[in-house]
Amino acid sequence: MSHNKPIVFFDGSCPICEKEIRHYKSIDHRQKLQWIDISIETPLLNRHGVSYDDAMRKLHVVNTHFEIKMGIDGFIVIWQQLPKYCFLAKFIETSHLTKTLRFFYGIFAQWRYRQSQQRSLCGSSYNVK
Repeated sequence: MSHNKPIVFFDGSCPICEKEIRHYKSIDHRQKLQWIDISIETPLLNRHGVSYDDAMRKLHVVNTHFEIKMGIDGFIVIWQQLPKYCFLAKFIETSHLTKTLRFFYGIFAQWRYRQSQQRSLCGSSYNVK
């Protein structure tokens, strides 16, 4: 069983995430990815067995075989669909950089999650457009 395009769950309330995803969307001319901003739309998370908190902690992508890829592995799924990034995805996979990138993404993701928690505790919301 498969579906026709990967689903990307991202935090549109995070200025860093929103800016990066906006860039990817701008080059996704063939609309090969389905973009879901979990700060405003969450029903698909539940359908794929992903909690809101888990999705806030790391990027989640559901590939066309309904496999959930997180963090760097999710970015690789995204990059494989984008013309300017498909070579980067191939390079990372063939040069065995995924383990190292997972480590550094983990550090970034923890920092970003703490920042998002602080924003919600203060009742403020950032929305960079």
